[in-house]
Amino acid sequence: DQAFIFGQVASSSSQFDMEGNAQLTPATIVTDTVDGAAIAADGRLKIRINGEAIDVAVGASDLATIAASINTQKTLTGAVAEVVAVAEISVPAGNVVAGSSIRLTNAANAVVTVAVDSQLGDADKSWAQNLARKINAANLGISATITGANLVLSKVSAADGTTFTVGTNSIGMTTGQVDERSKLMFKSYQEVRFDSSAVDDNSVIYLNSQFDSSFGDHGITVDAAASRPAGETAAQNLVRKINEAQLGVTASVEGSEIVLTNSAGQAGLPFTIGRNSLGLEEKTYFNDADLSIDFDPTVTTTQSLKNLGLRPGFVMQSALAEDLLVFGIDPATGRAGSVSISGSYSAGSVPADLVTDTREYEIVFDATNGYEIIDSATDTLVSAGVFDLTNRTIEYGVWKTTFGGIPAGGDRFIIKPTVDALGDNRTASLIAQIQSRRDLLPSRQTLQEEYEGLVNRIGSLTVQAEIGRNAQKVVYDHAQQSRDRVSGVNLDEELSDLLRFQQAYQANAQVIQTANRIFDSLLQRL
Repeated sequence: DQAFIFGQVASSSSQFDMEGNAQLTPATIVTDTVDGAAIAADGRLKIRINGEAIDVAVGASDLATIAASINTQKTLTGAVAEVVAVAEISVPAGNVVAGSSIRLTNAANAVVTVAVDSQLGDADKSWAQNLARKINAANLGISATITGANLVLSKVSAADGTTFTVGTNSIGMTTGQVDERSKLMFKSYQEVRFDSSAVDDNSVIYLNSQFDSSFGDHGITVDAAASRPAGETAAQNLVRKINEAQLGVTASVEGSEIVLTNSAGQAGLPFTIGRNSLGLEEKTYFNDADLSIDFDPTVTTTQSLKNLGLRPGFVMQSALAEDLLVFGIDPATGRAGSVSISGSYSAGSVPADLVTDTREYEIVFDATNGYEIIDSATDTLVSAGVFDLTNRTIEYGVWKTTFGGIPAGGDRFIIKPTVDALGDNRTASLIAQIQSRRDLLPSRQTLQEEYEGLVNRIGSLTVQAEIGRNAQKVVYDHAQQSRDRVSGVNLDEELSDLLRFQQAYQANAQVIQTANRIFDSLLQRL
Protein backbone atom coordinates (compact mmCIF):
# COMPACT_ATOMS: atom_id res chain seq x y z
CA ASP A 1 0.00 0.00 0.00
CA GLN A 2 3.07 2.28 0.02
CA ALA A 3 3.60 1.99 -3.76
CA PHE A 4 7.05 0.37 -3.53
CA ILE A 5 9.11 0.20 -6.72
CA PHE A 6 11.71 -2.57 -7.01
CA GLY A 7 13.91 -0.88 -9.58
CA GLN A 8 14.75 2.63 -10.67
CA VAL A 9 12.82 5.90 -10.83
CA ALA A 10 13.57 9.15 -12.66
CA SER A 11 11.80 12.52 -12.76
CA SER A 12 11.50 15.20 -15.41
CA SER A 13 13.00 18.61 -14.81
CA SER A 14 12.47 22.22 -15.82
CA GLN A 15 14.96 25.05 -15.60
CA PHE A 16 15.29 28.49 -17.19
CA ASP A 17 18.12 29.65 -19.42
CA MET A 18 19.72 33.11 -19.28
CA GLU A 19 16.94 34.51 -21.49
CA GLY A 20 14.20 33.20 -19.22
CA ASN A 21 13.08 30.40 -21.57
CA ALA A 22 12.01 27.15 -19.93
CA GLN A 23 14.25 24.18 -20.76
CA LEU A 24 12.23 20.97 -20.32
CA THR A 25 14.02 17.66 -19.80
CA PRO A 26 11.99 14.42 -19.82
CA ALA A 27 12.41 11.71 -17.20
CA THR A 28 15.30 9.52 -18.40
CA ILE A 29 16.78 6.19 -17.32
CA VAL A 30 19.94 4.90 -19.02
CA THR A 31 20.87 1.25 -18.60
CA ASP A 32 24.30 -0.20 -18.04
CA THR A 33 25.59 -2.99 -20.31
CA VAL A 34 22.62 -5.02 -21.59
CA ASP A 35 22.96 -8.81 -21.62
CA GLY A 36 21.21 -9.29 -24.94
CA ALA A 37 22.23 -12.93 -25.16
CA ALA A 38 20.51 -13.77 -21.87
CA ILE A 39 17.34 -11.92 -22.92
CA ALA A 40 17.29 -13.65 -26.32
CA ALA A 41 17.94 -17.04 -24.72
CA ASP A 42 14.96 -16.57 -22.42
CA GLY A 43 12.90 -15.45 -25.42
CA ARG A 44 10.82 -13.02 -23.40
CA LEU A 45 11.32 -9.84 -21.40
CA LYS A 46 9.19 -9.47 -18.29
CA ILE A 47 9.41 -6.08 -16.58
CA ARG A 48 7.19 -3.30 -15.32
CA ILE A 49 7.34 0.20 -16.77
CA ASN A 50 5.44 2.92 -14.89
CA GLY A 51 3.59 0.19 -13.01
CA GLU A 52 2.40 -1.54 -16.21
CA ALA A 53 3.55 -5.16 -16.55
CA ILE A 54 4.82 -6.08 -20.01
CA ASP A 55 5.74 -9.53 -21.29
CA VAL A 56 7.16 -9.18 -24.81
CA ALA A 57 8.83 -11.66 -27.10
CA VAL A 58 12.47 -10.93 -28.01
CA GLY A 59 13.80 -12.78 -31.03
CA ALA A 60 17.39 -11.48 -31.19
CA SER A 61 20.12 -10.25 -28.86
CA ASP A 62 20.88 -6.87 -30.50
CA LEU A 63 19.75 -3.75 -28.68
CA ALA A 64 17.70 -2.46 -31.61
CA THR A 65 15.52 -5.59 -31.53
CA ILE A 66 15.14 -5.42 -27.75
CA ALA A 67 14.18 -1.72 -27.92
CA ALA A 68 11.68 -2.40 -30.72
CA SER A 69 10.07 -5.18 -28.65
CA ILE A 70 9.70 -2.88 -25.65
CA ASN A 71 8.29 -0.09 -27.81
CA THR A 72 5.40 -2.24 -28.96
CA GLN A 73 3.92 -1.37 -25.56
CA LYS A 74 4.87 2.33 -25.49
CA THR A 75 1.28 3.59 -25.55
CA LEU A 76 0.46 1.40 -22.53
CA THR A 77 3.60 2.15 -20.53
CA GLY A 78 4.08 5.81 -21.45
CA ALA A 79 7.77 5.17 -22.12
CA VAL A 80 9.95 4.57 -25.17
CA ALA A 81 13.37 2.90 -25.46
CA GLU A 82 16.18 4.00 -27.79
CA VAL A 83 19.67 2.69 -28.48
CA VAL A 84 22.29 5.28 -27.59
CA ALA A 85 26.05 5.46 -27.37
CA VAL A 86 27.16 6.54 -23.91
CA ALA A 87 30.60 7.39 -22.59
CA GLU A 88 30.63 7.13 -18.80
CA ILE A 89 33.05 7.17 -15.86
CA SER A 90 32.55 7.49 -12.10
CA VAL A 91 34.33 7.94 -8.76
CA PRO A 92 33.07 7.84 -5.17
CA ALA A 93 31.35 11.13 -4.39
CA GLY A 94 33.31 11.27 -1.14
CA ASN A 95 36.50 11.89 -3.16
CA VAL A 96 35.29 15.43 -3.86
CA VAL A 97 36.30 17.85 -1.12
CA ALA A 98 36.82 21.59 -0.76
CA GLY A 99 39.40 22.70 -3.33
CA SER A 100 38.84 19.76 -5.71
CA SER A 101 39.13 20.36 -9.46
CA ILE A 102 39.05 18.45 -12.75
CA ARG A 103 40.08 19.21 -16.34
CA LEU A 104 37.66 18.00 -19.05
CA THR A 105 37.85 17.98 -22.85
CA ASN A 106 34.87 17.13 -25.07
CA ALA A 107 34.94 15.62 -28.55
CA ALA A 108 35.03 19.10 -30.07
CA ASN A 109 38.29 19.76 -28.16
CA ALA A 110 36.72 22.35 -25.87
CA VAL A 111 38.80 22.32 -22.68
CA VAL A 112 37.54 23.50 -19.29
CA THR A 113 38.98 23.19 -15.79
CA VAL A 114 36.17 23.02 -13.25
CA ALA A 115 36.89 23.72 -9.57
CA VAL A 116 34.73 23.40 -6.48
CA ASP A 117 33.49 26.69 -5.05
CA SER A 118 35.03 28.06 -1.87
CA GLN A 119 31.75 27.37 -0.09
CA LEU A 120 28.62 25.34 -0.81
CA GLY A 121 25.69 27.04 -2.54
CA ASP A 122 22.11 26.97 -1.28
CA ALA A 123 21.26 24.09 -3.64
CA ASP A 124 24.35 22.03 -2.74
CA LYS A 125 24.22 19.29 -0.13
CA SER A 126 27.81 18.15 -0.67
CA TRP A 127 31.03 19.14 -2.43
CA ALA A 128 30.27 16.46 -5.04
CA GLN A 129 26.93 18.13 -5.85
CA ASN A 130 28.70 21.49 -6.10
CA LEU A 131 31.22 20.08 -8.60
CA ALA A 132 28.47 18.31 -10.58
CA ARG A 133 26.47 21.54 -10.84
CA LYS A 134 29.50 23.46 -12.12
CA ILE A 135 30.37 20.77 -14.69
CA ASN A 136 26.81 20.88 -16.05
CA ALA A 137 27.00 24.67 -16.24
CA ALA A 138 30.23 24.49 -18.30
CA ASN A 139 28.22 23.55 -21.44
CA LEU A 140 30.61 20.82 -22.53
CA GLY A 141 27.77 18.42 -23.29
CA ILE A 142 29.08 16.28 -20.41
CA SER A 143 26.47 15.38 -17.80
CA ALA A 144 27.48 15.13 -14.13
CA THR A 145 25.12 13.38 -11.71
CA ILE A 146 25.21 11.89 -8.22
CA THR A 147 24.08 8.27 -8.58
CA GLY A 148 23.99 6.37 -5.31
CA ALA A 149 27.34 7.07 -3.65
CA ASN A 150 29.13 7.97 -6.89
CA LEU A 151 29.81 11.05 -8.98
CA VAL A 152 29.09 9.98 -12.58
CA LEU A 153 30.27 11.81 -15.71
CA SER A 154 28.61 10.78 -18.96
CA LYS A 155 27.89 11.90 -22.49
CA VAL A 156 25.18 10.52 -24.75
CA SER A 157 25.26 10.37 -28.55
CA ALA A 158 25.73 13.86 -29.95
CA ALA A 159 26.62 15.57 -33.20
CA ASP A 160 30.06 16.55 -31.88
CA GLY A 161 30.84 12.98 -30.82
CA THR A 162 30.26 10.95 -27.71
CA THR A 163 33.72 10.46 -26.24
CA PHE A 164 35.35 12.90 -23.86
CA THR A 165 38.67 13.08 -22.05
CA VAL A 166 39.39 13.33 -18.35
CA GLY A 167 42.51 15.35 -17.63
CA THR A 168 44.37 16.29 -14.48
CA ASN A 169 42.11 16.08 -11.44
CA SER A 170 42.24 15.81 -7.67
CA ILE A 171 39.27 13.48 -7.17
CA GLY A 172 40.92 10.19 -8.14
CA MET A 173 39.19 9.85 -11.53
CA THR A 174 41.14 7.85 -14.13
CA THR A 175 42.63 10.18 -16.75
CA GLY A 176 42.37 9.59 -20.48
CA GLN A 177 39.68 9.22 -23.11
CA VAL A 178 36.33 7.80 -22.02
CA ASP A 179 35.05 5.62 -24.87
CA GLU A 180 31.43 5.01 -25.72
CA ARG A 181 29.32 1.89 -25.19
CA SER A 182 25.89 1.09 -26.58
CA LYS A 183 23.11 1.20 -24.02
CA LEU A 184 19.35 1.54 -23.84
CA MET A 185 17.84 4.89 -22.91
CA PHE A 186 14.27 5.01 -21.61
CA LYS A 187 12.34 8.29 -21.78
CA SER A 188 8.78 9.34 -21.15
CA TYR A 189 6.70 8.84 -24.30
CA GLN A 190 4.23 11.38 -25.59
CA GLU A 191 1.85 11.44 -28.52
CA VAL A 192 -0.93 13.60 -29.93
CA ARG A 193 -3.83 11.90 -31.68
CA PHE A 194 -6.57 13.37 -33.84
CA ASP A 195 -9.17 12.01 -36.25
CA SER A 196 -7.86 11.75 -39.82
CA SER A 197 -11.27 12.88 -41.09
CA ALA A 198 -10.38 16.39 -39.84
CA VAL A 199 -7.85 16.68 -42.68
CA ASP A 200 -8.98 18.16 -45.99
CA ASP A 201 -7.42 19.95 -48.97
CA ASN A 202 -7.26 23.22 -47.01
CA SER A 203 -5.68 21.81 -43.83
CA VAL A 204 -2.60 23.45 -42.35
CA ILE A 205 -0.52 22.89 -39.23
CA TYR A 206 2.57 24.63 -37.84
CA LEU A 207 5.03 22.47 -35.90
CA ASN A 208 7.86 23.56 -33.60
CA SER A 209 7.36 27.20 -34.67
CA GLN A 210 7.21 30.34 -32.59
CA PHE A 211 3.85 31.76 -31.53
CA ASP A 212 4.11 34.98 -33.51
CA SER A 213 2.36 36.50 -36.51
CA SER A 214 4.77 34.95 -39.00
CA PHE A 215 4.65 31.43 -37.52
CA GLY A 216 8.22 30.85 -38.73
CA ASP A 217 8.58 28.72 -41.83
CA HIS A 218 7.39 25.46 -40.31
CA GLY A 219 3.89 25.45 -41.75
CA ILE A 220 2.70 22.19 -43.37
CA THR A 221 -0.12 22.58 -45.89
CA VAL A 222 -2.03 19.72 -47.52
CA ASP A 223 -1.60 19.60 -51.30
CA ALA A 224 -4.64 20.03 -53.49
CA ALA A 225 -6.13 16.77 -54.75
CA ALA A 226 -4.85 17.43 -58.30
CA SER A 227 -1.28 17.84 -57.02
CA ARG A 228 -1.16 14.68 -54.89
CA PRO A 229 0.09 11.29 -56.11
CA ALA A 230 -2.66 9.05 -57.38
CA GLY A 231 -4.58 7.37 -54.59
CA GLU A 232 -3.05 9.51 -51.82
CA THR A 233 -5.66 10.92 -49.43
CA ALA A 234 -5.44 14.31 -47.78
CA ALA A 235 -4.56 12.62 -44.46
CA GLN A 236 -1.80 10.53 -46.07
CA ASN A 237 -0.47 13.64 -47.82
CA LEU A 238 -0.27 15.52 -44.49
CA VAL A 239 1.54 12.60 -42.82
CA ARG A 240 4.06 12.35 -45.66
CA LYS A 241 4.78 16.08 -45.70
CA ILE A 242 5.25 16.25 -41.91
CA ASN A 243 7.78 13.42 -42.04
CA GLU A 244 9.60 14.91 -45.04
CA ALA A 245 9.92 18.26 -43.22
CA GLN A 246 12.09 16.66 -40.49
CA LEU A 247 10.90 19.00 -37.77
CA GLY A 248 11.52 16.57 -34.92
CA VAL A 249 7.94 15.31 -35.11
CA THR A 250 6.94 12.05 -36.79
CA ALA A 251 3.42 11.41 -38.07
CA SER A 252 1.74 8.06 -38.72
CA VAL A 253 -1.72 6.73 -39.45
CA GLU A 254 -3.21 4.25 -37.00
CA GLY A 255 -6.69 3.17 -37.99
CA SER A 256 -8.84 6.28 -38.26
CA GLU A 257 -6.37 8.45 -36.34
CA ILE A 258 -3.21 10.37 -37.12
CA VAL A 259 -0.54 10.11 -34.40
CA LEU A 260 2.12 12.78 -33.84
CA THR A 261 5.10 11.85 -31.68
CA ASN A 262 8.81 12.60 -31.31
CA SER A 263 11.11 11.58 -34.13
CA ALA A 264 13.80 8.94 -33.57
CA GLY A 265 16.60 10.19 -31.35
CA GLN A 266 14.40 12.89 -29.81
CA ALA A 267 12.20 10.80 -27.56
CA GLY A 268 10.55 12.67 -24.73
CA LEU A 269 11.59 16.14 -25.91
CA PRO A 270 8.86 18.79 -25.95
CA PHE A 271 7.37 19.76 -29.30
CA THR A 272 5.12 22.66 -30.20
CA ILE A 273 1.89 22.68 -32.19
CA GLY A 274 1.10 26.18 -33.42
CA ARG A 275 -1.66 27.53 -35.62
CA ASN A 276 -3.63 24.73 -37.26
CA SER A 277 -7.00 23.94 -38.80
CA LEU A 278 -7.23 20.48 -37.20
CA GLY A 279 -8.75 21.50 -33.88
CA LEU A 280 -5.52 20.86 -31.93
CA GLU A 281 -4.65 23.04 -28.96
CA GLU A 282 -1.81 25.46 -29.68
CA LYS A 283 0.82 24.76 -27.02
CA THR A 284 4.04 22.95 -26.18
CA TYR A 285 3.37 19.27 -25.57
CA PHE A 286 5.56 17.65 -22.91
CA ASN A 287 5.15 14.53 -20.78
CA ASP A 288 6.45 15.59 -17.35
CA ALA A 289 5.47 12.36 -15.58
CA ASP A 290 7.95 10.30 -13.56
CA LEU A 291 9.48 7.21 -15.17
CA SER A 292 9.94 3.93 -13.30
CA ILE A 293 11.29 0.53 -14.39
CA ASP A 294 11.12 -2.47 -12.06
CA PHE A 295 9.84 -6.03 -11.89
CA ASP A 296 6.94 -7.88 -10.32
CA PRO A 297 8.37 -10.17 -7.59
CA THR A 298 5.41 -12.53 -7.99
CA VAL A 299 6.22 -13.09 -11.68
CA THR A 300 9.99 -12.91 -12.10
CA THR A 301 13.22 -12.08 -10.25
CA THR A 302 15.77 -9.29 -10.14
CA GLN A 303 17.61 -11.06 -12.96
CA SER A 304 15.13 -9.60 -15.45
CA LEU A 305 16.38 -6.13 -14.53
CA LYS A 306 20.03 -7.15 -14.39
CA ASN A 307 19.83 -8.61 -17.92
CA LEU A 308 18.50 -5.23 -19.06
CA GLY A 309 21.46 -3.46 -17.46
CA LEU A 310 19.44 -1.98 -14.61
CA ARG A 311 20.25 -2.16 -10.93
CA PRO A 312 17.42 -3.48 -8.75
CA GLY A 313 16.40 -1.02 -6.07
CA PHE A 314 13.72 -0.20 -3.56
CA VAL A 315 11.89 3.11 -3.92
CA MET A 316 9.06 4.35 -1.72
CA GLN A 317 6.67 6.64 -3.56
CA SER A 318 5.01 7.91 -0.39
CA ALA A 319 6.04 8.77 3.15
CA LEU A 320 6.41 5.90 5.62
CA ALA A 321 5.99 6.46 9.35
CA GLU A 322 7.33 3.14 10.61
CA ASP A 323 10.80 1.61 10.67
CA LEU A 324 11.69 -0.88 7.95
CA LEU A 325 13.14 -4.33 8.56
CA VAL A 326 15.35 -5.47 5.67
CA PHE A 327 16.22 -9.15 5.29
CA GLY A 328 18.84 -10.59 2.95
CA ILE A 329 17.87 -13.82 1.20
CA ASP A 330 20.15 -16.06 -0.83
CA PRO A 331 18.21 -16.61 -4.11
CA ALA A 332 19.90 -20.00 -4.63
CA THR A 333 18.86 -21.52 -1.29
CA GLY A 334 16.03 -19.29 -0.17
CA ARG A 335 17.77 -18.94 3.19
CA ALA A 336 19.02 -15.86 4.96
CA GLY A 337 21.97 -14.25 3.22
CA SER A 338 24.10 -11.15 3.31
CA VAL A 339 22.73 -7.87 2.01
CA SER A 340 24.40 -4.62 0.98
CA ILE A 341 22.33 -1.49 1.46
CA SER A 342 22.95 1.99 0.11
CA GLY A 343 20.63 4.83 -0.65
CA SER A 344 20.02 8.54 -0.61
CA TYR A 345 17.55 10.83 1.04
CA SER A 346 16.80 14.49 1.44
CA ALA A 347 16.12 16.04 4.82
CA GLY A 348 12.61 17.26 5.42
CA SER A 349 9.81 17.42 7.93
CA VAL A 350 7.48 14.56 8.71
CA PRO A 351 4.06 14.95 7.03
CA ALA A 352 1.49 16.19 9.53
CA ASP A 353 -0.72 13.13 9.07
CA LEU A 354 2.20 10.83 9.95
CA VAL A 355 3.39 12.52 13.15
CA THR A 356 3.09 9.85 15.83
CA ASP A 357 0.99 11.74 18.37
CA THR A 358 -1.46 13.10 15.78
CA ARG A 359 -2.31 9.87 13.96
CA GLU A 360 -5.34 7.64 14.39
CA TYR A 361 -4.98 3.95 15.25
CA GLU A 362 -7.28 0.97 15.58
CA ILE A 363 -6.72 -1.79 18.13
CA VAL A 364 -8.22 -5.13 17.08
CA PHE A 365 -8.47 -8.04 19.56
CA ASP A 366 -8.75 -11.74 18.74
CA ALA A 367 -10.19 -14.62 20.77
CA THR A 368 -6.79 -15.57 22.29
CA ASN A 369 -6.17 -12.16 23.93
CA GLY A 370 -3.90 -11.16 21.06
CA TYR A 371 -4.16 -7.70 19.57
CA GLU A 372 -2.99 -5.75 16.54
CA ILE A 373 -2.43 -1.99 16.24
CA ILE A 374 -3.25 -0.68 12.76
CA ASP A 375 -2.45 2.77 11.38
CA SER A 376 -5.86 3.97 10.12
CA ALA A 377 -4.33 6.42 7.60
CA THR A 378 -2.24 3.82 5.77
CA ASP A 379 -4.01 0.61 6.87
CA THR A 380 -0.58 -0.64 7.99
CA LEU A 381 0.00 -3.10 10.83
CA VAL A 382 2.41 -1.24 13.12
CA SER A 383 2.45 -3.46 16.21
CA ALA A 384 1.03 -6.67 17.65
CA GLY A 385 1.19 -8.53 20.97
CA VAL A 386 -0.61 -10.41 23.72
CA PHE A 387 -2.87 -8.38 25.97
CA ASP A 388 -1.63 -8.23 29.58
CA LEU A 389 -4.62 -9.29 31.72
CA THR A 390 -2.99 -7.86 34.88
CA ASN A 391 -2.32 -4.20 34.06
CA ARG A 392 -4.62 -4.15 30.99
CA THR A 393 -2.41 -1.49 29.38
CA ILE A 394 -1.23 -1.20 25.77
CA GLU A 395 1.61 1.15 24.82
CA TYR A 396 2.78 2.30 21.39
CA GLY A 397 5.05 5.21 20.54
CA VAL A 398 4.29 8.11 22.85
CA TRP A 399 0.84 6.99 23.97
CA LYS A 400 -0.66 4.28 26.13
CA THR A 401 -4.20 3.26 27.00
CA THR A 402 -5.58 1.28 29.94
CA PHE A 403 -8.76 -0.78 29.68
CA GLY A 404 -11.30 -1.05 32.50
CA GLY A 405 -12.18 -4.60 31.52
CA ILE A 406 -10.90 -7.42 29.36
CA PRO A 407 -11.76 -7.02 25.64
CA ALA A 408 -13.41 -9.93 23.87
CA GLY A 409 -12.35 -11.41 20.55
CA GLY A 410 -13.39 -9.17 17.66
CA ASP A 411 -13.54 -6.00 19.76
CA ARG A 412 -12.16 -2.97 17.97
CA PHE A 413 -11.10 0.34 19.54
CA ILE A 414 -10.20 3.61 17.88
CA ILE A 415 -7.32 5.61 19.38
CA LYS A 416 -7.11 9.21 18.23
CA PRO A 417 -5.58 12.46 19.53
CA THR A 418 -7.51 14.47 22.11
CA VAL A 419 -8.22 17.83 20.56
CA ASP A 420 -11.20 19.11 22.58
CA ALA A 421 -11.09 17.44 25.99
CA LEU A 422 -13.05 19.09 28.84
CA GLY A 423 -10.81 20.90 31.29
CA ASP A 424 -7.93 21.05 28.84
CA ASN A 425 -6.47 24.57 29.10
CA ARG A 426 -3.88 24.24 26.33
CA THR A 427 -5.78 26.57 24.02
CA ALA A 428 -6.15 29.24 26.69
CA SER A 429 -2.48 28.85 27.61
CA LEU A 430 -1.41 29.28 23.99
CA ILE A 431 -3.60 32.39 23.66
CA ALA A 432 -2.00 33.85 26.80
CA GLN A 433 1.46 33.18 25.39
CA ILE A 434 0.70 35.27 22.30
CA GLN A 435 1.34 38.45 24.30
CA SER A 436 5.00 37.54 24.90
CA ARG A 437 5.82 35.74 21.63
CA ARG A 438 8.42 37.36 19.36
CA ASP A 439 7.97 35.15 16.28
CA LEU A 440 4.67 36.63 15.10
CA LEU A 441 5.91 39.96 13.73
CA PRO A 442 8.75 40.80 11.32
CA SER A 443 10.15 43.26 13.89
CA ARG A 444 10.69 40.36 16.37
CA GLN A 445 8.86 42.39 19.03
CA THR A 446 6.00 41.26 21.22
CA LEU A 447 2.50 42.48 20.42
CA GLN A 448 2.61 44.83 23.46
CA GLU A 449 5.97 46.30 22.40
CA GLU A 450 4.76 46.71 18.83
CA TYR A 451 1.57 48.47 20.05
CA GLU A 452 3.52 50.83 22.32
CA GLY A 453 5.89 51.64 19.47
CA LEU A 454 2.92 52.30 17.19
CA VAL A 455 1.36 54.71 19.72
CA ASN A 456 4.69 56.54 20.08
CA ARG A 457 5.10 56.83 16.33
CA ILE A 458 1.56 58.15 15.90
CA GLY A 459 2.06 60.72 18.71
CA SER A 460 5.35 61.89 17.24
CA LEU A 461 3.85 62.24 13.79
CA THR A 462 0.88 64.15 15.24
CA VAL A 463 3.16 66.69 17.00
CA GLN A 464 5.21 67.10 13.84
CA ALA A 465 2.02 67.68 11.85
CA GLU A 466 0.83 70.37 14.30
CA ILE A 467 4.19 72.17 14.21
CA GLY A 468 4.14 72.05 10.44
CA ARG A 469 0.58 73.37 10.37
CA ASN A 470 1.47 76.38 12.62
CA ALA A 471 4.54 77.21 10.55
CA GLN A 472 2.51 77.13 7.37
CA LYS A 473 -0.12 79.39 9.00
CA VAL A 474 2.55 82.07 9.67
CA VAL A 475 3.76 81.83 6.07
CA TYR A 476 0.17 82.12 4.84
CA ASP A 477 -0.62 85.19 6.94
CA HIS A 478 2.58 86.92 5.83
CA ALA A 479 1.80 86.22 2.19
CA GLN A 480 -1.74 87.54 2.55
CA GLN A 481 -0.47 90.81 4.09
CA SER A 482 2.02 91.25 1.26
CA ARG A 483 -0.74 90.78 -1.27
CA ASP A 484 -3.03 93.24 0.46
CA ARG A 485 -0.32 95.89 0.42
CA VAL A 486 -0.15 95.60 -3.35
CA SER A 487 -3.73 94.96 -4.39
CA GLY A 488 -5.86 95.50 -1.28
CA VAL A 489 -8.23 98.56 -0.50
CA ASN A 490 -7.16 101.25 2.13
CA LEU A 491 -10.34 103.07 3.28
CA ASP A 492 -8.47 106.12 4.62
CA GLU A 493 -6.63 106.65 1.37
CA GLU A 494 -9.83 106.17 -0.63
CA LEU A 495 -11.71 108.73 1.56
CA SER A 496 -8.89 111.23 1.23
CA ASP A 497 -8.87 110.85 -2.54
CA LEU A 498 -12.66 111.16 -2.65
CA LEU A 499 -12.57 114.45 -0.70
CA ARG A 500 -9.81 115.82 -2.93
CA PHE A 501 -11.76 114.89 -6.04
CA GLN A 502 -14.93 116.50 -4.55
CA GLN A 503 -13.11 119.77 -3.83
CA ALA A 504 -11.62 119.80 -7.32
CA TYR A 505 -15.08 119.23 -8.76
CA GLN A 506 -16.55 122.12 -6.76
CA ALA A 507 -13.69 124.43 -7.82
CA ASN A 508 -14.23 123.52 -11.45
CA ALA A 509 -17.95 124.16 -11.02
CA GLN A 510 -17.20 127.73 -9.82
CA VAL A 511 -14.95 128.28 -12.84
CA ILE A 512 -17.69 127.13 -15.19
CA GLN A 513 -20.27 129.28 -13.38
CA THR A 514 -18.00 132.37 -13.63
CA ALA A 515 -17.42 131.72 -17.33
CA ASN A 516 -21.16 131.50 -17.92
CA ARG A 517 -21.77 134.90 -16.23
CA ILE A 518 -19.02 136.53 -18.30
CA PHE A 519 -20.44 135.02 -21.48
CA ASP A 520 -23.96 136.23 -20.61
CA SER A 521 -22.67 139.80 -19.93
CA LEU A 522 -20.95 139.93 -23.32
CA LEU A 523 -24.10 138.85 -25.10
CA GLN A 524 -26.18 141.51 -23.37
CA ARG A 525 -23.79 144.33 -24.42
CA LEU A 526 -23.82 143.23 -28.02
